[in-house]
Amino acid sequence: MLSHRLPFPVHEASVPVRTRTMSRQKTSDTSKNKALGGPASSTFFEEVNLVDEVVGKSGLIEDDTENISSFINAASSLKSNMFQKCKSLFVDRAVGELDELGRRGRSQSEQRKPKPHETKLEDFRLVQTVGKGGFGKVLKVRHLHGANNEIYAMKILRKAHVLETNQITTTKTERRILQQTHHPFIAKLRYAFQSSSKLYMIMDYYSGGSLFYHTERNGIFAEDHVAFFAAEITLALDHLHQHGVIYRDLKLENVLLDGLGHVALTDFGLSKDMCNGESVTRTFCGTPLYVAPELISKQPYGFSIDWWALGIVIFELISGRVPFASRDRRKMFDKILNSEVVFRTKNSHRVFSDDAEALIGQLLIKDPHFRIGCCVYGDGGKDVQDHTFFAKHGYTDFERIYRKEIIPPFTPPVYICESNVIGIAARDTAEILKDDLCHFDDFTMLGSPR
Repeated sequence: MLSHRLPFPVHEASVPVRTRTMSRQKTSDTSKNKALGGPASSTFFEEVNLVDEVVGKSGLIEDDTENISSFINAASSLKSNMFQKCKSLFVDRAVGELDELGRRGRSQSEQRKPKPHETKLEDFRLVQTVGKGGFGKVLKVRHLHGANNEIYAMKILRKAHVLETNQITTTKTERRILQQTHHPFIAKLRYAFQSSSKLYMIMDYYSGGSLFYHTERNGIFAEDHVAFFAAEITLALDHLHQHGVIYRDLKLENVLLDGLGHVALTDFGLSKDMCNGESVTRTFCGTPLYVAPELISKQPYGFSIDWWALGIVIFELISGRVPFASRDRRKMFDKILNSEVVFRTKNSHRVFSDDAEALIGQLLIKDPHFRIGCCVYGDGGKDVQDHTFFAKHGYTDFERIYRKEIIPPFTPPVYICESNVIGIAARDTAEILKDDLCHFDDFTMLGSPR
């Protein structure tokens, strides 16, 4: 059953990244020169390359010594003149004086202005290992230069693993979503940086652990507790959908709790952004226990799969089991496609209220066009918020829920770590490479402190 809780990877087209090949380096240099010098500087470098190409591929006859010498001298003279022109374009000028491109010179204070502090591994003290997987690991760290020595979670990804599993696009998407998303129930990215062999993402640390952590240790939750968790998750999903993000991996492991008991969605490695309200993708990914019927049947899907997963999460938190369980993955998928939800246990013991059964039933409708949260003529997440399941437990004012003005009914004990990392020291194995294995453009984030 444990394997069914592990996510399928996304195999989508990779985004080009800078590598150490000569052709890519030329492309990178050219784009950099365009940024520095505009059209004129771009033309200059193109002309220099053209001269080199003419000298190297002129097709001159070897015995024609005089013509060869004359041609080379002319080409060298042209090349020298171009370098002088380039130098005049970029030489420092007095304040107020215009250069050949009409740009005004900068003052010495502007030229000597220090660069913003770039975050690096040495800025953090590694406190504890809290999680580990095929992707890398998560450490609890303390920021040494913060105002109050804040505690964060450091997610470390090995570049080699990202490249081997073709996860370049998804890794960059996760970093982009985490930076751009601002919501009280979604994990917040604070810093991001990279070394020659690893990627580092620094996020808020949630001391309550995951919902999976608590169900493994304490069993099921009371229904009013589940209603509170579901209300906050609903707000988070609705926010993501309004900003064009399909989460694609909602499960107990990815719902964290802070010290007070508020939720935070984390791990956006399978998410897809820049989506609209239509069916936008066919990529088969997610965690088997939580995948929706339209994904299994390879139909185009959109935000609907997240609402299906919410139904599974609510069912699991209340009953301690999933509705379509099977040790055989094919049988599990057949149940998801064809079987109805069975709420009562084998001995007919009832664990769900009528309102809970009603909400779960509407979230687990096979046809996404009729599923609550994504009905064709519905109102998205607002329809889920308005369900009687939340009203029964007193969660009707979602504005107050959003502002965290309602005291959580469950206060989690202090989270230690996942069972598979007990006793593992908090350290980052040194893998210093002479050359960058693969530089991830636009990955570094200078910082968004609390």
